[in-house]
Amino acid sequence: YTQPVLHKTMVSFRKMLTLCAAQMLLLLIMSMILQFAVIHRIDSLDSMPSWLAPPINEVSSRPVVAYSVTLTGCGGGKDARYSQSEAMGLITQGAAVLRHSIYVAHRKSKYDFQMYALVHPSAKECSHVMSKLGYTVLIRNTPFDKQDIQNEFLRENIDGASCCGAKEFIKLYAYALVNHPVAVILDLDSLILKPLDDLIDSIILGEVEALEARKRLPLHGDLELPKKIDAFYTRDYNMVNPGGEEYAGVQGGFLMLRPSEEAFEEYIDIILEGNYVEGQGWGGK
Repeated sequence: YTQPVLHKTMVSFRKMLTLCAAQMLLLLIMSMILQFAVIHRIDSLDSMPSWLAPPINEVSSRPVVAYSVTLTGCGGGKDARYSQSEAMGLITQGAAVLRHSIYVAHRKSKYDFQMYALVHPSAKECSHVMSKLGYTVLIRNTPFDKQDIQNEFLRENIDGASCCGAKEFIKLYAYALVNHPVAVILDLDSLILKPLDDLIDSIILGEVEALEARKRLPLHGDLELPKKIDAFYTRDYNMVNPGGEEYAGVQGGFLMLRPSEEAFEEYIDIILEGNYVEGQGWGGK
């Protein structure tokens, strides 16, 4: 008696799997069609609708915080993770959702905002959508020649680091946005869910004026804040092996900073000096 029951159960299970697979395929096709339609629609518009990319006043009565993202490539090619069409879809969706999340967060903020896209020349052809989404597009090359790096290990391996190699360092151009009191570096796969005023206040205002804001900051461990704060960052613990937590580097997907041309030049000098210890980071620290 158990064999027919088991057979019926297996048949039902196969039907359920087939149905689930068919539904997933249908959802995938619908997603691809919707993605194509959105990209095509955006490409055909001279500007974005207000609900997607609300305009920012040219002259704001509030201090304006800069938010920057980077584009280092357009997909395609033998070693690319995504095709050009896939990359274009991801760029469009990420840029639109991120900007809208920042717009919503800043409705409750005392600060205004402006979006920037730092674009490597190799990604120029897929950056046109950024302007339509309300980003100021800045074409920027890698801020140094890797052949000038003194350390052989760093010079030979910098292009194999992270997702984008040396091109990743165009993020440093956020330091050049000196017409803003604060700049925030973000990746396109991130969201801002609430105002960042406590962080911004802690950079802009003095130690006394920002005392209450500093008390609310989510600090790691027993970290003590300096009197003058020039940047906030998070560490990328997922990128180190167990036991190497003290060498965890800065997570490049979020960095809030005080723009400074002097700091920008200092970073370039550090890179060219190349004091990078394999497995231990800059200066072995």
